[in-house]
Amino acid sequence: MEDTVIDFYRQSNEVEEFYTFFKNQIFPNLKDKHINWLEVGIGNGEKILKTLSLFDIKPKITFLKPSNRWINESVISGNFDKLKNSSEINGVHRTFEDFIINAKEFNFDLISFIQVLYNPYLVVSLFLVIDSKINKKLYTLIN
Repeated sequence: MEDTVIDFYRQSNEVEEFYTFFKNQIFPNLKDKHINWLEVGIGNGEKILKTLSLFDIKPKITFLKPSNRWINESVISGNFDKLKNSSEINGVHRTFEDFIINAKEFNFDLISFIQVLYNPYLVVSLFLVIDSKINKKLYTLIN
């Protein structure tokens, strides 16, 4: 039987480590706020779902260009419905670079890059975020 991404996550402790880091390092600064979160590379949704359990207020999460593979895996695993119930979700067909170029439209409190830094364009964009005025009010989470 061929392993899937879902099987990998079920057999690893990566979700728990991500959750623990988020809970201890990021969440105390976000607690009791309505969060506008930009997610670049959602994976199968397990990490985001785990962190959503911390919030009393449903954060707004924007996913960039979700792939058909992600949509299929998240629907099969049931995570898509769980995400819809735990947050206000929005999928956009814009690139991350477009958000950086149009910084005036960049009104996010938190941005997370989950397993996407194999893409050289995203690495360059990430450095632009870190080095820009945008990052003055932004929590950036990289996995």
